[in-house]
Amino acid sequence: EWKKTAAAADGGLTVGALVKQFLTHGITGWRVKSKGAKIKYKKKTAKGYDHFLSTYVLLKTKKQSIISMLTDPFRFNGGNDYVTGALRDISLKKVTKRDIEIWHTRMEPIKTTANRALAALSVAFEWDMKRATARLYKGDSNPCLRVSKYQETKDKNYLHQNILKDVRDYCLNETWRDPHFLTFYMITLEVGERLEDLYRLVWQKPRTPKEINDCRGWIDFEKGEIHLTDSKDRKSADVPLTDPGIKLLKQLYNCSSKPVGFSKKDRSIKANK
Repeated sequence: EWKKTAAAADGGLTVGALVKQFLTHGITGWRVKSKGAKIKYKKKTAKGYDHFLSTYVLLKTKKQSIISMLTDPFRFNGGNDYVTGALRDISLKKVTKRDIEIWHTRMEPIKTTANRALAALSVAFEWDMKRATARLYKGDSNPCLRVSKYQETKDKNYLHQNILKDVRDYCLNETWRDPHFLTFYMITLEVGERLEDLYRLVWQKPRTPKEINDCRGWIDFEKGEIHLTDSKDRKSADVPLTDPGIKLLKQLYNCSSKPVGFSKKDRSIKANK
């Protein structure tokens, strides 16, 4: 039987308690395992940690299949005994690498998710171990370290050059069919940046720091480029546009009644005011 937690005796110091602390205080603070200057988690990263830890450690989900997968009696590595219970309930005084392996192995049907959840849990333990005060886990090493991950097959598909040209020509010649979407799609081909870096673009540089913080960048027609406030390497970037790309953006701008910017909600362009 898997380790049972005497929560009252241990003052509630369980894996679940550590994860709750991390979700409350950790993901809003400085990143762990980072070299160089201190940086905070991006919203997307923090949201991902919250999802994986809340769902697969704290079991805050309405999907009974997930709860059963992580709590039903489970035979680990062909042993004769079954382990039961949830990882969240294991005392931090007793948790070991084997406990993490059992939890990770339970998620074999969802291998990629299992790897993401393991990475998030490792960050939570690392965060707690680096706290100067109020540390919950007293162990010497992160129990998530050296837990073997599942092999992942990444699907990397690329458009052939002739197909890319056909798509680009369609965006340029058939823009009238859906001006907002096709303009956005054309810009993704133009700049080659991640989609999340192009969401919430606005037509011109905002006037206030708050407005700058609320957007992801703006278009500079005079320079013929897009300014990104936070690219993949966390630095601002100026990405040049081609003449056809600038022309398409100007056409959309001139036919819009209000200043507009790209919106993630529908991957098109929305009014900014």
